[in-house]
Amino acid sequence: PAGRYSFSLRSGIPGTEGWMAPELLQLLPSDSPTSAVDIFSAGCVFYYVLSGGSHPFGESLYRQANILAGTPSL
Repeated sequence: PAGRYSFSLRSGIPGTEGWMAPELLQLLPSDSPTSAVDIFSAGCVFYYVLSGGSHPFGESLYRQANILAGTPSL
């Protein structure tokens, strides 16, 4: 079916701040994210669990900037 592997941005950017893939944050309104953005979020959650509660991109105040810059804080 059409759209099976994509998301809609009709209701805004899907996701939680600090856990969204950089390509999702950089999308133009006409672009449509694919399911690949879930891989980024899953990796962040995986790291969070294994590290005992640390986010791979640092403290909440800096997460979005670190994600966009591609600078993890491991």
